[in-house]
Amino acid sequence: MILSVIAWIPRALALAVLTAAAFPLSLIFACFIVYAEESSITGDPSMLPGTPRAFLIPLLRIWQTPDAPCDEFWYGDYSGWPKTGKKFIRWGSVMNNTQATYDRSMFFRWLCRVT
Repeated sequence: MILSVIAWIPRALALAVLTAAAFPLSLIFACFIVYAEESSITGDPSMLPGTPRAFLIPLLRIWQTPDAPCDEFWYGDYSGWPKTGKKFIRWGSVMNNTQATYDRSMFFRWLCRVT
């Protein structure tokens, strides 16, 4: 019993360090994207058949959830900033974010991945 607890302590510490590192590293990792059919990566049926979805490169895929692509915020049933653009109302302009906005702007796609 004691040996199993002693063996567990470094693993728990490593997991805590990796979890804490995931938040700042996600800003960088979101730049390393490959596009693939969702079902070929996750093994689940694709939400948008025939549409290539964004996934982290294989080297970084350990940091990604196994059941959702990186662009899930945009294509999924989620709302809020930056998808709706409501944060900019107080400055007098409202962003009208459409699929064309998402396709055109590399920065906007990155922003949706890290949100």
